[in-house]
Amino acid sequence: MNQKQPIYEWLDADGNNTLAIDYPLNKDSWVIDLGGYHGVWASQMLEKYNPNIILVEPVPEFYAYLRSKFKGVSKVTVLNFGVSAERTSGTLFLRADGTSKYIETENPIIVQFLTLQDILDMAGKDHIDLLQINIEGEEYDLLEQMLEDGLILKFQNIQIQYHGGVRDYVERRLRIQERMSEWFTKTYDYPFVFEGWSRKDV
Repeated sequence: MNQKQPIYEWLDADGNNTLAIDYPLNKDSWVIDLGGYHGVWASQMLEKYNPNIILVEPVPEFYAYLRSKFKGVSKVTVLNFGVSAERTSGTLFLRADGTSKYIETENPIIVQFLTLQDILDMAGKDHIDLLQINIEGEEYDLLEQMLEDGLILKFQNIQIQYHGGVRDYVERRLRIQERMSEWFTKTYDYPFVFEGWSRKDV
């Protein structure tokens, strides 16, 4: 697969301003954004729907930026953690919006990782209307665990950016998609750019 082609197609569709923010949300909805970075997507969602948003960002510099950006916005909560399949501490390698466990740079930092269930418990929520996952390779472990323990069923819509550079990443993505299709309908798919899923009627 030519992985550049989906990027061009996404840009042609203006995906960041169309598909990525097109969800059945309102002011009472709850959104979790894993990998908040500079909060561009969160700002778009606030402007369009004014939902409650939990931004999860492990890098202290980006966390501080988000705290400042959304200071005084009561509907936005910013948490300084990473999210993974298990509660642990680990190394991230700083590289702007490509900060990752899987691509080493000369700027490592130690961060705390929580599980997604930990985040739900902190929010006191059992159902989330939209989950965005953009966590630079950690999405595979996280989604596999969510499928294994059924946590994935607590989310109505899921938007995912998959990344390369992880063991068996092509095959793992396909296996995750196959399992997700039992409960979710794929709403769009630009491989390794973004894809969207919506919970089937139950």
